[in-house]
Amino acid sequence: MSDHPLGKAVFETEIHYENFQEGIEKFYFTVIDIVENSLGYEINKTEDQFLTSPGSAQWQVFEQRKAAQQEKAAQYLANIGRMTKDMMVLYRELKIQDERLGFYKKSNDGDKAAEISLKTLYVDLVQGGAKDPSSVLGLAQHVGFVTLPDLFFKLDIKKEEDIDKIVEKVETNTQVKNVLKRELFKYARWRNRTYDELTTRRHFNIKYLAQHFNVIKMYLEWAKPYLHNVTNLTQNSKNEKSYQILQTSESSISDIEVVCKRKKIDAAKDFEYIFPIITVTFHHRTRPVMAYQGQEYSKGAIQLGRIECEMKGFNLTETEYKNYLDKKEKDILELLSSVDESMKVFLNDSNSKKDFEAYLAEAREENKADKDKTKKSGSILDMFRFGGKKKSKTKEKSDYTPFIDDYRKEDKKADKIKKEVTSFIISKLRKKHKLSLVKSEKILKKYNEDKALSKNSVKSNLEVLYDIIKINYGMIRNE
Repeated sequence: MSDHPLGKAVFETEIHYENFQEGIEKFYFTVIDIVENSLGYEINKTEDQFLTSPGSAQWQVFEQRKAAQQEKAAQYLANIGRMTKDMMVLYRELKIQDERLGFYKKSNDGDKAAEISLKTLYVDLVQGGAKDPSSVLGLAQHVGFVTLPDLFFKLDIKKEEDIDKIVEKVETNTQVKNVLKRELFKYARWRNRTYDELTTRRHFNIKYLAQHFNVIKMYLEWAKPYLHNVTNLTQNSKNEKSYQILQTSESSISDIEVVCKRKKIDAAKDFEYIFPIITVTFHHRTRPVMAYQGQEYSKGAIQLGRIECEMKGFNLTETEYKNYLDKKEKDILELLSSVDESMKVFLNDSNSKKDFEAYLAEAREENKADKDKTKKSGSILDMFRFGGKKKSKTKEKSDYTPFIDDYRKEDKKADKIKKEVTSFIISKLRKKHKLSLVKSEKILKKYNEDKALSKNSVKSNLEVLYDIIKINYGMIRNE
């Protein structure tokens, strides 16, 4: 038996079943029913791949169905691609706005370089620089106004009403003072107005960015079933088994995997830290026979042939179990990355991804604040709301997962050399996770109980599963 990504199995066994008289699909459902209903496991299907010979009738049916799914998926992906490009434009605009608003914020904090940068922007962009004779730099070319730019950039004006007082203290002639007052007043007005405009525009851009992202997520949710179906209908069975296919004959192979987790020890007690996990893999080598099925008279394949069923049992923590499932699934951002290569590069960059997520988080916080404000103020529409979520009075359970994960690593190392985790390492982990001696001892006691019980449980459950299947299919007699 081959090595498993979950590591060494506590217990493993195999069943091979062959039937060319009736469909073998029910073997799969028999196993699932026993594991779920008789043994009490939660089931996740993590793999379902197939390979059909091009010369078979089943291949033609699959290709027709796949083409219809691809067409619908392409429509959604086109919309996603367009909205992704619009979203990237919004993101770039937000970065520019943040850079500009940074000048305003630093200037308000007394940063002279930021204030000079803002005045330079005003002179260059609003007044047109030295090319405009009426600008600060343009007036400096006339006799008597040479000192105007130096005074304009030197004086720090925060409020419009302070301009007269500050300028009157400057030692220069009255004409220069009047022009300086005029230019500083116009600058102060521009500064305050553009700050408000940038702040408001940034607020709406963040909302709009979040709206784009949510719409893209919505399209992805709509496209997912089609993409999933296209993937499922794409022939992609394990390469090492491809020799079992004859291209010109009616032949097919498929590989299925289910991962099963048990939560309860018995009716009154639960596993908390270590869980019994069973993986069941099916390899089908079949001859599909096309036939009309059901009342709708839709044509489908009945699979006749051989099943190789491999069952393995493991003891895993919640983190190990979830990590294995996560490897089998696609994250929404990864799916988004596959849509557009530029988006993929963007999301793979740690800085841009961090900034993008920060904008989305800011939008969520603003929405939450708006909702809280609406709840406090009340609304005429409240009369149409019935029921609602009740606040749970149950105190949240403390999360000791990080401590368990670290201890698990040390426990595995100790198992390899057939020893126990030393008290020194336990003390070190306890201090790292800020746990008292009493609490850590209580957690580890439950951990070791779960470990022993889950090991016995997964072994006995697999033996029961093996015997029931053998009896159901007449391989052994129930005496």
